[in-house]
Amino acid sequence: MQAERTVEIPQSVLVSAQSLDDLEDWLAANNPEFLGEVRRIRKEDDLAGSGKDLAEVLKRWPIES
Repeated sequence: MQAERTVEIPQSVLVSAQSLDDLEDWLAANNPEFLGEVRRIRKEDDLAGSGKDLAEVLKRWPIES
């Protein structure tokens, strides 16, 4: 089970987000662990021709769509 974290979201982001998708995009773009995973997959897996489907990656991250 992953430890819960509190994320501070700037008011400007909350005001400008037009949908939950916008907010999720901001959260993903500001999550260093998620970005590191994406970079690792691009660098290692894609170059080796063994890329993973996005749905498979998202199973590891509790992101609802």
